[in-house]
Amino acid sequence: MKILKKITYDDTRDATIRAVEKLMTEGFVKYSEFTYFEIQDIIHNEFNNLLLLDIDNKEEVTLI
Repeated sequence: MKILKKITYDDTRDATIRAVEKLMTEGFVKYSEFTYFEIQDIIHNEFNNLLLLDIDNKEEVTLI
């Protein structure tokens, strides 16, 4: 039996936000509004590159 999981562009954004918040809460990154959004963009881009997601062309991928 195969288990399918759909992951969307929004899912990667939400995971990115949680990751950045955790990095700041744990003290790995000092909070500033600029830093927060810069790190968020970097991580979000890496997730999307890994999953071949693109907001304009492919907003969803199915993992098996």
